[in-house]
Amino acid sequence: MSDFQKADFVINDFDADFFPAFKKINSHSNAMHTFFRGHGQEDWDLTPVINRPEHKHMLKPGMEKTLFQEYETYAHMQVGEMTSWDVLFSMRHHGLPTRLLDWSDSLLVALFFAIRDYEKAELIYPKETLKNPCLWVMDGALFNEKIAKKSGFVYIKINEVYKYDYFLDRVIGKSSADFPADAIAIFPPKSNHRLLAQGGMFTFHKKLENLQEAYREILFKVEINKTQVVAIKKFLHFSGMKESNLFPDLDGLSRQLSFQIKHTK
Repeated sequence: MSDFQKADFVINDFDADFFPAFKKINSHSNAMHTFFRGHGQEDWDLTPVINRPEHKHMLKPGMEKTLFQEYETYAHMQVGEMTSWDVLFSMRHHGLPTRLLDWSDSLLVALFFAIRDYEKAELIYPKETLKNPCLWVMDGALFNEKIAKKSGFVYIKINEVYKYDYFLDRVIGKSSADFPADAIAIFPPKSNHRLLAQGGMFTFHKKLENLQEAYREILFKVEINKTQVVAIKKFLHFSGMKESNLFPDLDGLSRQLSFQIKHTK
């Protein structure tokens, strides 16, 4: 395993190791808006969806702009007038590949997503091939200081310098204006119930790369022994980290009821 993939802390026993893990996380970043991200497999790349092999076609000239314009056009009846950033957030919210990487300001939300689909994966893949889940932790303000040379967060509504439209025009050669940083940590407006419930935060990536390779020194990784998944799921359930709460719609409610039935003795 490469050095950038190695964990800074490993949870082998959830009861014994969770609070020591929290102390380690707090010593790495005690910012009120620390960024957390859960990965179902600890060797997954920390990079936006658009940079993954199955979506590389999206990086062909003009494709990003076309997808953005078509989504903006067809979604208008449901979402109304939005800034270019709001359109991008909505695209990611509904599963389209973008240059956004999803984070949460909640440790427990990230933990929920780290283990959410692990039991399903065990039914599909040989168990011996599955890696442990993990959490990635980052101080968003420090990220901006080091990469964007900017103090604090980027609040989209008041930062006119950072316009997604300008970036798209630069990509297709219609503007000489360049995006001012390779990546930025964004505090987005909570424009939908899911984004609010999940404490949604983002990093936006002009330069598409794996964060754990490029900026490992400002990241903290917690590996979770896969034997602890069931225990953690029950803990999260009783802590309010439920499908119906994090996805406040009928789909979330249906998944929550299925979980409860499955785990009822």
